[in-house]
Amino acid sequence: ELSKIYNANKDAIENQFKIRHDMYKGFNTEDDFFLSYPFVPYQFKLISDVFQQFQNLQYVITEVKATERSILGITHHTTKEQSGLELGQFIPFDAFYNKQFQQNLTIRGRRAIENAFNLSFVKNDGFAERVVKTLFMISNLPETSKKTFPSNLENLTVLLMQDLDQNKLGLQNKISDVLTKLLEESIIREEKGAYFFFNEDEINVQTLIKNKTLTLF
Repeated sequence: ELSKIYNANKDAIENQFKIRHDMYKGFNTEDDFFLSYPFVPYQFKLISDVFQQFQNLQYVITEVKATERSILGITHHTTKEQSGLELGQFIPFDAFYNKQFQQNLTIRGRRAIENAFNLSFVKNDGFAERVVKTLFMISNLPETSKKTFPSNLENLTVLLMQDLDQNKLGLQNKISDVLTKLLEESIIREEKGAYFFFNEDEINVQTLIKNKTLTLF
C-alpha cells in the first residue's frame, strides 16, 4: 500500500514537504518514504534540536535529552496518539507536543507558554492551539538552527501540513490569522519575518505600554 501511495503521488510527496535547507530534509527517495511514514524525515532532526535547546533552557526535566532513546520514545508515543490517522495522511510536527511532552515540561517550561494557552481564542480553537505549540517549539531552537530554520510563516506552514492535497495558501492564511491575534495580545513579537514568544517580564512591559494613556501637557 505504501508503495502505491508513493508511486501515485511521488511529485506531491517530494514537493509538499520540502524545506529550503539540507539540515532538515524532506522526502527525496522512495526509501525515505518507507523509513519515515507517517512522519516526515526532517521531523526527527527537528524534535532532537528542540529537546536539546529545551534542556539548555531548563524547559524539560533532566531525563529528556536529544538522544536516540528520547527520540524513539516521543515518536512511539506520538504514533499511538495519532492512531486514527488515515493511510496517506501525515503526522504534523505539533503532534510531538503531546501528553508525554507536556508531562516532561518543568514549571519554567510551562510558564513560558501558559500565557498563550490561557487566551480564550486559543482555548476555543484547536487550530490556534496547534500553531502555538509548533511556534513554541521552533522559536526556541538553538541560534545556529534559527538561522537556517527560522520560525517564520513559511516553515510553520510546512510543519502543520497533514495532507498531500493540502491547500498551502489556505493553511498559510489560517496560520497568519492566529499569529496576528497573538501579536495583538502581546504574546509574541515579530523580528525579520520570524516570530518569538515574549517572556513573562516582557509581556508585562508590553501590556503596560499598550494600556498606557497618552497625556498631553
